[in-house]
Amino acid sequence: MRKSLKTSITLATTGALVLGGAAFGVSAAQADGTVHTVSSSSSKIPGPVASVPEVKGGNTAVALDKGFTDALTSLGLTPGVSGNAKLENGSVSFPITAGSVTYWSPDGNYRPYVQGLLNHDDSGLTLKAGDTTVTLENFVVNPGSSKLYGDVLVNGQVAAS
Repeated sequence: MRKSLKTSITLATTGALVLGGAAFGVSAAQADGTVHTVSSSSSKIPGPVASVPEVKGGNTAVALDKGFTDALTSLGLTPGVSGNAKLENGSVSFPITAGSVTYWSPDGNYRPYVQGLLNHDDSGLTLKAGDTTVTLENFVVNPGSSKLYGDVLVNGQVAAS
């Protein structure tokens, strides 16, 4: 696990985030996956429907919508990938390197009903213009809060983490 803190990266314009099935672990100083609420008079946490304490493998895919790709084109940016990520058919996918996830029934009152963290170490998305390449990598996905964290590098040098 990287010791650096993760910087929140908003990819709202990239479209839907499709989780590839499990979860992952990071320290509390990074991305906290423990968001619990119960909307009833009882504060008892219901039992989960399923739990995967250690995710091994799988991928997370992000669909790059037309608005995002059009914006890249208008800015003269060329998208690419780093590490083991893949860019195919308008989606970029990243291998899950660690994680954990717990799932409660969406019909119940417990929210968020999917909780956990998914790590994607040593892979990411690149944006290139001229001699400058910005790399967004080492993603941590928190499905409960719908947030994505990661490191930002400019020409291989850490700019934010």
